[in-house]
Amino acid sequence: MQTVVLIGGDDRSRYLNTYFHKQGFLTYCFGLDCAIDMDSLQAALRSNIAAVILPLPATRDGQTVHIPLTGDILPFETLCALLRTDTVVFGGMLPEAVTEQFFKRGIRTVDYYDDSVVLQNAVLTAKGAMQVLLRHRHVPIGKLRIAVAGYGRVARAVVGELLPCGCTPTVAARREEARSAAKEKGCKAISVAELQQDPSAYDVLLNTVPARLFSWETLEKTKPDVLLVELASAPFGFDFEAARAIGREIVNAQSLPGKYAPQAAATIIGEKIKSLL
Repeated sequence: MQTVVLIGGDDRSRYLNTYFHKQGFLTYCFGLDCAIDMDSLQAALRSNIAAVILPLPATRDGQTVHIPLTGDILPFETLCALLRTDTVVFGGMLPEAVTEQFFKRGIRTVDYYDDSVVLQNAVLTAKGAMQVLLRHRHVPIGKLRIAVAGYGRVARAVVGELLPCGCTPTVAARREEARSAAKEKGCKAISVAELQQDPSAYDVLLNTVPARLFSWETLEKTKPDVLLVELASAPFGFDFEAARAIGREIVNAQSLPGKYAPQAAATIIGEKIKSLL
């Protein structure tokens, strides 16, 4: 029987444990329901295991494994020292510096967050975004004037959820090709600069671009009751401190699949990892 060791993560990791168990694997979990016992972790990692599985994202700070449920701190340096050199480490969004750290110890890493997983994850993120809108705005989505910043995978998936609700979102994109593609889908389209100059027409601003687009100056021009939803990763599109200081409602909607569809998200990750074992 093959063995996998899961370390850290959110509810997706719990379902990932169930997934591998049903696939006939022996599983060990650390940092999910109780604090990590380092002796037990060392014993598990030194046994004959098929893989170590880190969460999505594998880290938030680039130095330690992302372990939000128990608050444990496990530096990658410590983890490296515990691993056998024939171990394969899977992780989501592994930074280059981290993979290099493992490589220097002779340990192979695989980032399972490839294009196929990104695409499927974008769909789940979009569905989670709809839940955020329903939770924070108690009116039909079709009645909201919504602007979506960016037109990458997540933005396209979000648009795909909004249009059937009777909403005609406005897509703000830098490239003309992206704006044309959004119009073909039935959206309105403007440049990012236009949205920055005048965001006052919108009830909701959804950002999918990991770059600071909405400064204090831009946020001051928004409606007082606007809802700001951040879907991008750091450094984020919204200036959170400015938004709160101005009194705007802002939701940092990170890891939505882990919050709203953890089982489906775990299955996607599990199938990818299993195909690579």
